[in-house]
Amino acid sequence: MTEKDMFVHQMEREFATTMKILKQLPPEKAEFTPTKEKTKSAKGLAEMFVGELGVINGTVNGKIEFNKPPSFLTYDEVLKAYEKTSRTWCPE
Repeated sequence: MTEKDMFVHQMEREFATTMKILKQLPPEKAEFTPTKEKTKSAKGLAEMFVGELGVINGTVNGKIEFNKPPSFLTYDEVLKAYEKTSRTWCPE
């Protein structure tokens, strides 16, 4: 197994775990933050995860593009984008 294969395998497991946790959060609680001044909301974290998957996709495919971080209107849109973005490099 190559280093790239090990990386992809680890990220497949990470994605599955993260998605499971994100789906358990009710959408009406997506803006919750434990402390307002120091932490992101659940929706903000999920948006960050979508951006990170874009960097991972670039790493796996040999071309990293740093774009503006994504922003979504609803929590459901973020979850759909997270799933869709993971499919660009993570085989089912």
